[in-house]
Amino acid sequence: MRNVKVALIEDDTAIVNMYVTRFNLTGGFEVRVANDGLHGLELIADFKPDIILLDMMMPRMSGIETLGRLRKLPKGESYRVIALTNMKDNDTVNKIKQLHVSDYLVKAEHSPGAIIDRIYDILGKH
Repeated sequence: MRNVKVALIEDDTAIVNMYVTRFNLTGGFEVRVANDGLHGLELIADFKPDIILLDMMMPRMSGIETLGRLRKLPKGESYRVIALTNMKDNDTVNKIKQLHVSDYLVKAEHSPGAIIDRIYDILGKH
């Protein structure tokens, strides 16, 4: 069975390192990282991930803008996206959910292991 391809679009180096380490320890994942939305869209086009972990607060292009642009691309609606953020206000949550995310997770409330479990659930790998 091939590895699950994960695009991690996140600007916080400590968070990137934490997730990449956990993916590597778990095994079965191929992870590529972009540190902003603009590079994230390029990564998605080249890598064609099975799932995208997308931070909402980033420089150059927010996660919401990235997701909006992704959804307008050919086959952009087919990508499974987990929105990762610490924003909980209703307006933000509603905007993100309107862009058809597979899940909306508050980073501070979910460990990397819990996020891996959600990836398995979303991809039907459990």
